[in-house]
Amino acid sequence: MEKQPLITIATATTAELIEKKSRFIGQAFPVNNEQEAQHQLAAIRTKHRAARHNVYAWVIGADNEFMRSSDDGEPAGTGGRPVLEAIKKSGLQNIMIVVTRYFGGILLGSGGLTRAYGKAAQLAIDEAAVIKKLPAQKYAITCSYPYLSKTEIVLNQPGIEIIDKIYGEQIGIIAAISDQLITKATTNLTNLSNGTTRIDELGEQVFIEEPYS
Repeated sequence: MEKQPLITIATATTAELIEKKSRFIGQAFPVNNEQEAQHQLAAIRTKHRAARHNVYAWVIGADNEFMRSSDDGEPAGTGGRPVLEAIKKSGLQNIMIVVTRYFGGILLGSGGLTRAYGKAAQLAIDEAAVIKKLPAQKYAITCSYPYLSKTEIVLNQPGIEIIDKIYGEQIGIIAAISDQLITKATTNLTNLSNGTTRIDELGEQVFIEEPYS
């Protein structure tokens, strides 16, 4: 089954919100798996050890295979759920959001907490640059010098990333080619070189990042 592109964030972001003297810090992170999410959570808990709560949620996988949230001591459903809902509404995958709360001495009530946590999560999302990550494989492409310029034209397009070139008796090119384009790219490279260009899969899955709008 062809793997689907991931829509995620490029880098970590932070946004803050003050509600009735309580400080809510929304922190969004790109994560590739639950182990990375747990690592980020541990780092946040260490950094904000004086905070009353570190509420979190994450969505991982192109089909949202892994979803988890926690109220971290807040009344049930007032923290983790609104953070998770903010992620789901955004349509993003492979993202974790932690909302750290420093209590300001004034109770917010269940409705106030739900709104504050959801808003802090949304603010962190709003700060992020959204990208598309295309599933790809690494390939070794071997071509002769007369076909180099045409080979580069085929490879210089969205969904393909040239990683390295090795110049010898022939030219070796290491490229990441998205799963969606490999059939077309292989056909084009073969046709333009009269079948002399070799394309060998290296067996390493990677992702190609593109801006998303």
